[in-house]
Amino acid sequence: MADYDSHPMSPIELPTELLDPFGLHAVVVIPIRSFAMGKQRLGTTLDDGDRRGLAESLAQTVLSACGRLSALIVSSDPDVRNWAAARLAFVIDDPGTLNAAATAGRAWAREHAMDRVVIAHADLPFADDFERVLAP
Repeated sequence: MADYDSHPMSPIELPTELLDPFGLHAVVVIPIRSFAMGKQRLGTTLDDGDRRGLAESLAQTVLSACGRLSALIVSSDPDVRNWAAARLAFVIDDPGTLNAAATAGRAWAREHAMDRVVIAHADLPFADDFERVLAP
């Protein structure tokens, strides 16, 4: 698995055509605290491994729904960061709360000339196409 923290270029150093390869000027911000700690309320039904697998599967569904849009994962968890890097998503540190993560994602979008931002929870089981959300 890729190791995000050893990647030679941070997103800020990447050329615009890599940040926004389809020229859509939009990003989907996906805050993910941790796969291992996700879905705690299901602890009486699912064991730790199953909960982790469910959280990762749901996050993959959301990431796949980005389609041609750039994806920005907001997380400080090493497992999530490596998962995101392996899927070529951009990653920034989690400032600690969901609201702060959304704010950090919007700031990143502004810094990278993204005109539109979708903030998406990582556990949307039926996410399929965020481009439709941005359609005029």
